[in-house]
Amino acid sequence: IDITKIDVNGDTTATYTFADDSVILGSPQSFKMLEGACVKVDDAGNVYAIGNSGESSFLLKFDSDLNLLYKKRFWNFTTVSCGMSSNYLYVCGNTDDGGGVLKYKKSNGALLKYTLYENATITSGELTSTGFATAGRIGNNVNSDELFVQRLDSSLNISWTFLYNYANGNYSDEAKELKVV
Repeated sequence: IDITKIDVNGDTTATYTFADDSVILGSPQSFKMLEGACVKVDDAGNVYAIGNSGESSFLLKFDSDLNLLYKKRFWNFTTVSCGMSSNYLYVCGNTDDGGGVLKYKKSNGALLKYTLYENATITSGELTSTGFATAGRIGNNVNSDELFVQRLDSSLNISWTFLYNYANGNYSDEAKELKVV
């Protein structure tokens, strides 16, 4: 598995090759950058790779030359999407118990806050100018689930939640992507 940095001219400027998955996870496991995983680059050129492996989510930080600076793992969590502010990374995803949002400090990868919403499945998330927004499905029964859109402040406290009831007996609706304008 390689991570390659390419400049605006399409030239390769750096490559990081994982000899085995233990570099990422601490033990041999299958590594996958699945749907919902993301890569972010900050103003200093540091690269943040967020993805999934088995039932865990990981965060890797590289410097601008793709030297691995740190790796973090969050067990029983599947990443859906992420956002980056000047000091923090926000990662949203799901566990067996519900959907949640993780807030990491970019400088050292410290997990600052984890907010779990029981019986929720987050399908999309996006960073806003004042926090984070999520969308998904809430409920524990297919026939009573509702779509939701939720706004969180920068400390991951819920500012508001809007529930959309299913109409006309259509229980297969699902929020696929959230865009904040």
